[in-house]
Amino acid sequence: MLGKLFLQVVNMSYIGGIVILFVLAARQFLKKAPKIFSYSLWAVALLRLLFPLSFESMLSLIPVSPEPISNDILYTHAPRVNTGISGVDSFVNSSLPAGTVHGSVNPMQIWVNVGAILWVVGISILLIYSLVSLLRFKRKLKSAVYDSGNIYLLPGIDTPFVLGIIRPSIYLPMSLSQSEKDYILLHEQTHIRRFDHVFRIIGYLTLCIHWFNPLVWIAFFVSGKDMEMSCDEAVIRKLGDGIKKEYSSSLLSLTTGRGILRATPLAFGEGDTKGRIMNVMNYKKPVFWVIIIAAIGIAALSYGLLSNPKNETLTVEDYAKLYVKQVIEGYEQAEYQDFKVVEHRIESLNKIAVFDDLMNRPIELWLLEYRLKPDNIQNVMLAGGMNEIDGWITEDSSMGKPVMVFSYNKEEPEYLGIIWTGEMGDLLSSQEIVLREFLESSGYLPQEFFAGEHIIAKFKLSTGETAQALLSQPASKGSQGIWCVERWMDGNGVVYYNDPQVDSSLADHYTELQKQCDLRDHPWLQDP
Repeated sequence: MLGKLFLQVVNMSYIGGIVILFVLAARQFLKKAPKIFSYSLWAVALLRLLFPLSFESMLSLIPVSPEPISNDILYTHAPRVNTGISGVDSFVNSSLPAGTVHGSVNPMQIWVNVGAILWVVGISILLIYSLVSLLRFKRKLKSAVYDSGNIYLLPGIDTPFVLGIIRPSIYLPMSLSQSEKDYILLHEQTHIRRFDHVFRIIGYLTLCIHWFNPLVWIAFFVSGKDMEMSCDEAVIRKLGDGIKKEYSSSLLSLTTGRGILRATPLAFGEGDTKGRIMNVMNYKKPVFWVIIIAAIGIAALSYGLLSNPKNETLTVEDYAKLYVKQVIEGYEQAEYQDFKVVEHRIESLNKIAVFDDLMNRPIELWLLEYRLKPDNIQNVMLAGGMNEIDGWITEDSSMGKPVMVFSYNKEEPEYLGIIWTGEMGDLLSSQEIVLREFLESSGYLPQEFFAGEHIIAKFKLSTGETAQALLSQPASKGSQGIWCVERWMDGNGVVYYNDPQVDSSLADHYTELQKQCDLRDHPWLQDP
């Protein structure tokens, strides 16, 4: 359970990181706009980091998969991620540990659980450190002098700050003059009126959850600067441009206060004095049309970042058409061919088999028959799987016809590749053997059919070579379980898969044999 939660957080952190990059880029185009626009954009990143659910839209700006890591990665023998970036996927997938049937736990489960434990430890350290620091900090507030309302004067500090959630209090340095006090007090009251003290705490808790993501740390500090600058601008708008110099002087008299407020998220003070002064002095009340354009741009950007890209689910028929298109491109681009396909059609597409027990999701086999009509059949050099019927090219040679392999994830087909009818025959066991060999070579299945104990038996061939057979218990384990030969390897290292030649799945066939053996039939099957 903890591992799945950790994977969900990693997915949200990945998408949240993408949104943070967009926000950082957008800030560069909003330099002349009021800082409230930049500050409001951080709410989008906060939502993507906290909530896993979203909605799909054709206008989504998210350029990657919204769920790059599936929970299936904990159980599949060939773990894969799907970020939507082929280079990243290729590098990461090649580095992930493959599952083994001999192990009691999938290696990915171990790695994910270790990561989840480290994640929880990191959260705990940040929260405990922050709470302890806050308790120490509150001891220093005993010397605070009540002023009025929710305002206190505190000796020994150089920066004002707000503390609390439900009933936030404002603490001001005693050294402030009356004019400085008025300006700074208005600034802090603006924070409280906008609920910045609440959003800051939510932001800190989000940082604790995503502490492993450096982009979240950047967002936390940069959003704090935007918050302060937007609050400064709110004061200037209320009191007028004439107070810029006095207000800047009051800021200059304050220090960052990092030493006292560094690890107390329930109390946030003023920072980046130089940047804030420059922003105040350069601030000009924007004209109406700038505000309108900025608001429309922020709304559009927020919508695009809050939505996921629309999932255009491809059907089996869509994949078949794409496959035929790739075949056409391959033929037309081949150096030994000199023709163009002027017409093509799919003759039939039929599901011929379903296997439910090979992976953690169903696998289907679809037989595809199609025709390609070249501009001049005389220019076609028949090769490989090509054949010719009444001026049309078909794939129906010694390789047989193409069979498309699909798995299903959340009822959506995932195309895995092609096997050929000429390799597998008509019986269900023969089809399963060829499918298992394909899935093994593609990395979806381990190199053994049945989990548990295996035995390697060596024997002499009539040619004098020593061959090896892999024996497994397919139905029941232990002394009462039957043994079967999964595959065997000749003296030259060529592997042959053992096909019992039955019109049922291997699991059903060996389960039936196990039942017969339990009734004292075929007792020799229990002797490896």
